[in-house]
Amino acid sequence: MIFGAFGSLYCMSFVFSCGQVAYLVINKGLQIRTYVLALAVLVTLPLQIIFLGMSVMWSPGSLPHEAIVLVVFLCTVIRVIVGEGIIVIKPIVDSLSAGGGGCCTWIPSMRLVIEEQEALVVDV
Repeated sequence: MIFGAFGSLYCMSFVFSCGQVAYLVINKGLQIRTYVLALAVLVTLPLQIIFLGMSVMWSPGSLPHEAIVLVVFLCTVIRVIVGEGIIVIKPIVDSLSAGGGGCCTWIPSMRLVIEEQEALVVDV
């Protein structure tokens, strides 16, 4: 009961915070990322709370209890994957793609490609 109240309070404050963040973002891509992250949290967190509450109805080791535990775990995994992808991986990919040609000079094959591109720019 207390966990459900905490979950609903957390979801309401999360919606308020995501609304403010979505209002302040600088482009449409970041706004979409914010909405996807909010959707992932707002769908999986209440599901996890509901299934955790249902898990007390069956004894551990029974098939319904194990299925509920699996659903709770999958909700957590989905939230972690979406969060990591949006908060960590996507910004790194964006920064590497915006970094220009000098970001991969330590790879010999990339160094040749970069030198060829620089030679073409100088010739033009």
